Amino acid sequence: MPRPWVKVHVEFLDNPKIMTLSLSLRGIWFTALAVAERYDKGGLLPPADRFALMAHCDDETTEKAFVALAKKGLLDLTDDGYSIHDWTTWQSVPPSQQPEANAARQAKWRAAHRTPSDVTSVTDSNALRNVTDVSNAALQRVTDVTPIEGDKEGDRDREGEPILAPSARKSDPIWDALVEETGTQPSTKMERGMWNAAVKELRDAGATAEQVHTRSGEYRSRWTGVDLTPMALVKHWGALSQPSVANGKRELRSFVKVGRDETAQGFAEFNAMQDAEEAKDGTAHVQRGDGKTQRRLQPDA
Repeated sequence: MPRPWVKVHVEFLDNPKIMTLSLSLRGIWFTALAVAERYDKGGLLPPADRFALMAHCDDETTEKAFVALAKKGLLDLTDDGYSIHDWTTWQSVPPSQQPEANAARQAKWRAAHRTPSDVTSVTDSNALRNVTDVSNAALQRVTDVTPIEGDKEGDRDREGEPILAPSARKSDPIWDALVEETGTQPSTKMERGMWNAAVKELRDAGATAEQVHTRSGEYRSRWTGVDLTPMALVKHWGALSQPSVANGKRELRSFVKVGRDETAQGFAEFNAMQDAEEAKDGTAHVQRGDGKTQRRLQPDA
């Protein structure tokens, strides 16, 4: 069986037979090494026309190259055709590097380093215990699957896990809180897989249903008009634990506006009182250039 490689020793740089070749002949020579390995006949090259087909060159060039390489002593002309000179010497693989020898060494090493725990028992009792353990683990995974409308017992979700009948669903406060906040439920297996992933992330983060409600409200106040999804809530879960700076600024602006409104109302009431006094004593208040008011007597009629 031919190998996917051939040996090329750096000693060829010191070999006058090779280094005195033209670049084109040198290229044909190295191509001949690969062709001989693929031909797999102990260094023998195929006939010139077949070699030309494999090397992507014409027959005439191939025949001239064979003659030139044979004159340099790089090819040997035999009864079966041209062959690579000293092929066995340069391309042979030592017995210690043969695939069979390597496999034997690996088997010997594994046997020497094997521990009792690596040996799998095949007794009936152990086989039964292994089956029971696997069944229990599968049952535990099944109970964690939250079914959706349209699923039926015997179906499988995205991860290939079996789905329980809807009546077997356990109550999940976080799932229920997400349904309430988003106003929807997953309707496809892909959506359910994303919801399950989000619920697991929240559960691992120690989230509660109350926190889901609180941070959902914070999410809507920050990104008005952006749909709330379970994965979006998970993505910003930590950031939503504190009120945003934008919310604080909105509250401050609202407070300032209320203050201004109250101040304006106070001035209006004061001006009304002044107008009442003017009506009594015949004085008037006029606006000065500096923004202050001063009293001025009304001119006689």
